[in-house]
Amino acid sequence: MKQVMRLDLYSQLDGIFRLTQYRAEMKQTILIMMAGLFVIPACVTAASLESVPDWGTSGVPDSLSMYIYVPDNVVDNPPILVLLHYWGGGAGGVFAQATAGGLVEASEQYGFIIVVPETDADTQPCWDYGSADSLTRDGGGQTQGIAQMVQYAINAYGANPDRVYVTGDSCGGMMTQAMLGVYPDMFKAGVAFCGVPVGGAWTPITHTAQEWGNIIRNINPGYSGPWPRIQLWHGTEDELVSYANQEQAILQWSNVQGLSTTPTATAAVNMNGSEWNRQVWQDAKGNTLVEAWSEIGGTHSIGSLFDADFVIPFLGLDVVGPVDPEKNVTIPRGRPTLNSERTTFVADNGQLLRGPYTSSEWGDPAPAEQIANIKTLGFNAVHLYGECFDINYPAARSTAPGYAASRIDSVVVATRDAGLYLVITIGNGANNGNYNIDYVVDFWKFYAPRYANETHVLFEVQNEPVAWGPPYSSPTATPPGAVNMEIAAYNTIRTYAPNTPVLLFSYAVPWGSGGANDAMMDIRAFNTAVFGDENAVWTNEAVAIHGYSGSSLTSEFAARMIGFGYPCFQTEFAGGI
Repeated sequence: MKQVMRLDLYSQLDGIFRLTQYRAEMKQTILIMMAGLFVIPACVTAASLESVPDWGTSGVPDSLSMYIYVPDNVVDNPPILVLLHYWGGGAGGVFAQATAGGLVEASEQYGFIIVVPETDADTQPCWDYGSADSLTRDGGGQTQGIAQMVQYAINAYGANPDRVYVTGDSCGGMMTQAMLGVYPDMFKAGVAFCGVPVGGAWTPITHTAQEWGNIIRNINPGYSGPWPRIQLWHGTEDELVSYANQEQAILQWSNVQGLSTTPTATAAVNMNGSEWNRQVWQDAKGNTLVEAWSEIGGTHSIGSLFDADFVIPFLGLDVVGPVDPEKNVTIPRGRPTLNSERTTFVADNGQLLRGPYTSSEWGDPAPAEQIANIKTLGFNAVHLYGECFDINYPAARSTAPGYAASRIDSVVVATRDAGLYLVITIGNGANNGNYNIDYVVDFWKFYAPRYANETHVLFEVQNEPVAWGPPYSSPTATPPGAVNMEIAAYNTIRTYAPNTPVLLFSYAVPWGSGGANDAMMDIRAFNTAVFGDENAVWTNEAVAIHGYSGSSLTSEFAARMIGFGYPCFQTEFAGGI
């Protein structure tokens, strides 16, 4: 029955509550029959919520206490559900709520452990979800204390570290989101009722989606694994914790997951006598990564609190086994970084980036299957000519940036799913050795925020904007002014994508050491305008080069540039796919 319900709730939006309604009607019928026969309910258990006095607390607030519920039918290597209480509610209060919602019964049915932290009602009735200590990984705050309780349960009860989840209401909903943001490697998913986003407050704080996402990413700047899935519940007329916090949390978590703020699907639902709006955000594989339930007219006493019919399937706790059910969620590659010698960008495993090109300028790029197949040839990257600039833009009837968005999206997804890196640039078409600064700037205004959180993507400003080599800063360059274009494009990219590697200049003919000397004229002009120092050290940038001066002169150019302290990256190489 649970497996069927999981399919109904998370795959078929048009029939989303038919089975739930049927199950509720059947429950009522069974209870009537049981009353007539004077039958005692079958779910009688000796398990109970127990205090854990010696859970190994270290370096965290002493206001914390730990409780645990181990079901009679606990499975081997059980999952853990962390249950967080409301303001002053304590472990007993929230456990009663969870019992009413069916979570404790589900624990007996599926064999998972429930860890119930408690904060002292007298000294700190609400969880510390927003202090610097709590929003710092292992920073000595309450988040670290709860993480220590999880680790204790793993060690003491043989629990599964790969199947840890969290849920909470009100202050507990706030802390639920904090736990997911601070310890994304510990928690696979969470369900937050009437909470606030990470870095938020009872009185709503407003940010853009990117700003909200950056708050979480900056807590774990080196993290490159999958982000936890989240289910959000809130009443639109919540009198204590504004519903605006739900809207801001959607911005935050959709951004962290690299998804659009526009949901994949929505549904209007009548449930438990209330009207609800359900929104779902899914990845390319159909995994629900963010789900939001809004009770129309609902207050802080939200309906469906801890309802096991929805919480358990979302978390995947109705599936018994050692692996989180959403195991096929794509784990993105870590961002490319400059190697220790600062000669070029390398992959998250230290390998050089190399591979063929494809184009979405005038038609469909290579299909996903072909892109994935390049791994069998030893490649790990794709170079994409995303769009061809229109020399007449923005004149009437010219083509504006964004025309190939769906095609570029397909390559971004295909390379991400295949574990490949992707270099995106602007192609020239019939205007090789030329550029249009308006098109270039607007292209990056469109695409830099779109792919800012795609950790496998690098941005190359534009393919060969000058015929054919340095110095672009020369008044006789054809066309002139390209350094100003590079500056404007770079500043635009950094406005929207501060962490994405950027490849500059794209010299078609890097002609040996003399060419390197000329390139330094461009770099000094660029550095002065962007960094205020002509000798600025690049940390997330490199000079893009092509090989049309031949292997000997190209190698000589690269060696000379590296000697000057500037890394290089060859972007036009090999064949197409």
